[in-house]
Amino acid sequence: MKNLKLSDWASIAEIIGAIAVVVSLLYLAAQINGQTQEARAAAMHEFMVGWRESTAAFTDRELSETFVKASSNFESLTKSDRLILFGGLHGLIRLFEEAFLQYKQKRLDPGLWDAINRQYSSLLSDPVYKRYWEMRGDWYHQEFRQYVDDMGRTAYQL
Repeated sequence: MKNLKLSDWASIAEIIGAIAVVVSLLYLAAQINGQTQEARAAAMHEFMVGWRESTAAFTDRELSETFVKASSNFESLTKSDRLILFGGLHGLIRLFEEAFLQYKQKRLDPGLWDAINRQYSSLLSDPVYKRYWEMRGDWYHQEFRQYVDDMGRTAYQL
């Protein structure tokens, strides 16, 4: 090692520097992976909170009675009834839109996304939801509208 030239020391320094860069990149990849997992967990939690809040709104007697009334005869709803009904439905559909956009950004777990799709496939088959979508679907993100229009429907029962 005594007879190393300056160029030899420079080569050794380059090798050490390259190893340090690789170690830094591996560390950074691990950090990003951890952050991705945290973002997915946060997105899942946000959806669950939103779902609980949106569905809890339907425990309100006025909203639930308006929904049942709309199921029987939508045309009999007053403007006040429609406002109550559409307010409740809007929250649930907006939540689905948010989940859709989170999923597209890979922030939502695929298993949860499948469960969400099954729920909404059922909900959106209900005549009240269909009517809401016909009247208010244009309020939503274009890609989401296309997704909802193309998705399959399963039977919904109260």
